[in-house]
Amino acid sequence: MNALIPIQRFIFEAKAWRLIAAVMAAMLVKTGVWWMPNLDHQVEIARTPFANPFTEEGSHYLYWTWLGPFIAHLIGATDHWSFFALHLACSIAFTAVVVRLLFSRLPDRSARIALILFAALPVSATAYYWVGMDSLTLLLMALAVAAIRRPLLLAPIGLALGIHHFEQALFGTVALLVATVLGRRETDGADCSPRAALALLAGVITGKLALVALFHAFGTQVNSGRAYWFLAHWRDFRDQLFFHGQAVLWSLLGLGWLAAFKYADRGRAALPFFAGLALLIGTVLLGGDQTRVFSITAFMLLAVFWLLNPNLLEGVTEPQAAGVFLLWLLMPWIWMWAGVPRLSASSYDLAYVLHKAFGWFQVPANPAEWPF
Repeated sequence: MNALIPIQRFIFEAKAWRLIAAVMAAMLVKTGVWWMPNLDHQVEIARTPFANPFTEEGSHYLYWTWLGPFIAHLIGATDHWSFFALHLACSIAFTAVVVRLLFSRLPDRSARIALILFAALPVSATAYYWVGMDSLTLLLMALAVAAIRRPLLLAPIGLALGIHHFEQALFGTVALLVATVLGRRETDGADCSPRAALALLAGVITGKLALVALFHAFGTQVNSGRAYWFLAHWRDFRDQLFFHGQAVLWSLLGLGWLAAFKYADRGRAALPFFAGLALLIGTVLLGGDQTRVFSITAFMLLAVFWLLNPNLLEGVTEPQAAGVFLLWLLMPWIWMWAGVPRLSASSYDLAYVLHKAFGWFQVPANPAEWPF
């Protein structure tokens, strides 16, 4: 297609910083930047990190995501905007770590293709669409991928992940372990050993145990958290998937499904990866924010087997990369929450700024869920 030639030239001939800037700008315009609807609950934890601030048992699961609010407490980021700024910085750091990894570990051509693939995956923008607890989770996961060749560094990173968000870290690490153990004789370019995944898993479990011990030491009253939440709402999650399963399935990878089909061409060598992926697809049964949970838990698996896999990236032609980039630019952002598609927050960002500057538009008194 002649229409793809200018795009192809830009992707592969522009200076790397220009391509990175253009992709990141397009991603933010497509998606927007907003905060998690429960961000102010997270702020409450930052104000009293050693005492559960929630009397409603259905909110106790938030208290188990502890490390981010504790860091905010240490630096005094205990109001809405300072807490938001801290976690937005984590989102930016997450993106920076990923981009640095791509361009430092891959040949230039493969790094550019990987950047396009990363942008097309929902996880890249999830860090900005819902700024909050996930921002630190994704940053820690990116650091784990960066340290994948150094198992001794993975244990402390896993420890931090276990303290911050045990469930997401556990599923993500177990999926990585499954894929690496099944594929230990045929890595197919994936740069992760079972030993590295085990070191990360040990850290995650230790982090959870350390948090339990901490709560016990301070006499903190807290229920089982996400297990309690799941038991109270599992029927809702079941119904959401039953009635909106097709949209949920598409939203998990978005245009990344094209990469999945490409990877499937590798035959038996691709089976370990798909075993790990299948495990993570099962996580959509465990919560109502389907795209968010899957994209975060699958990040390390996708980073190791796709984004940093030269064997996969070298098989992508330049026209194919340009076509995916054009499709990504044209397709709207679709992100499933409670089985319902949620669209871009960009217009709400602009409306919020214009409201503050000129009094234009009508903004709710509590705009947390306004775009959703």
